[in-house]
Amino acid sequence: MVQLVTDGDPDYAQLGAEYLSQALHTIDCDHVFETLWEAGGCFLAEGSAELKAWVETQKDRLFDDDVEALLDEMARRLDLIAKTGPGTKGRRDRLRKARNYIARRASKLQYGWLRRRDLVISTGIVEGAVKNLSGRRCDHGGMRWIRERAQAVLQLRCVEANRDWTGFEQFVHDRLRAAARLNCAPERLQTAIAQQLPEAA
Repeated sequence: MVQLVTDGDPDYAQLGAEYLSQALHTIDCDHVFETLWEAGGCFLAEGSAELKAWVETQKDRLFDDDVEALLDEMARRLDLIAKTGPGTKGRRDRLRKARNYIARRASKLQYGWLRRRDLVISTGIVEGAVKNLSGRRCDHGGMRWIRERAQAVLQLRCVEANRDWTGFEQFVHDRLRAAARLNCAPERLQTAIAQQLPEAA
């Protein structure tokens, strides 16, 4: 199974449908939790114990795969905000926007189902891997990369991070030996003529 975890941006959903149509698309729970805090702040005091309790209750609903109950609660709270009065329009608009964000992505918020199958509900793992593999090697002042060279460096970083350098060396030497036998000539890693860079997959 391939799992795609995004922040809920519609562009990512479109790219996922185009390139990873069979993937299980999940919305990062941290973005949904931020939305819950914004929603709760429309009718409860910021920083209050009541707001924290309300958000925790809605998280529990998400972890129980009960998105409908969460949406019903947000609709109920929206109805309780007066339609006229100072600041009420802004609070209603923010709460409606938060509810719509969750409603449009309801099928991608199966956090309880995902956790029972030991799948991820947040992009933290991926972001950490990107920072470790890519950022530490490729993201420094003055560096400029073309896609193919960055791809080659990242592949070597993955070999290094997996502590598989010995196996990689053996793989390269075996390939060179096989090519030498096939061509009846020694293959060299160094060449007098620059070769074309590999194309990114």
